[in-house]
Amino acid sequence: MSINSYSTDISRVTGMPPGPFQVGVTTLQFDDPSRKRGLQTEIWYPAGDESKNSPRNLYSEYLGRGVIPGSIDAAEGSNAIGGYRDGITIAELDSNWPTQSVRDARPCDKCTQPWPLVIFSHGAGAFRASYIYWTEFLASHGFVVVACDHPGSARYTQVD
Repeated sequence: MSINSYSTDISRVTGMPPGPFQVGVTTLQFDDPSRKRGLQTEIWYPAGDESKNSPRNLYSEYLGRGVIPGSIDAAEGSNAIGGYRDGITIAELDSNWPTQSVRDARPCDKCTQPWPLVIFSHGAGAFRASYIYWTEFLASHGFVVVACDHPGSARYTQVD
């Protein structure tokens, strides 16, 4: 499967083609020192046209590319990332799961209207990037989409 086949794949899921915008993604962590709690958050957004030819985000980037010791092993554990077949590896997702987003791309400046905001909750047993096909799809149609992990109920939670 190649990046060029992405629109075909997302069309099978949504029944619609991707929107007119390129998609950017960035990761932010919000910390609450009073409760000693961090909230890892992904934000997808309409990106500038120049990102069209930029390298696409890899699935492993949602897992910190293994920067945190043991993060890839934890994500590859038995049914750890959920929603995928047992035994799938992060390397396999990187090579076979095409994404539409570009890491830290410049936001689109073509529109003078504010972008609508969608706060996306992945539900119990998943994590913030489990539904990237939906979050990227929404961003390609002009929405800013924010998704965070749910510490304590996410299959995989990364906190710096």
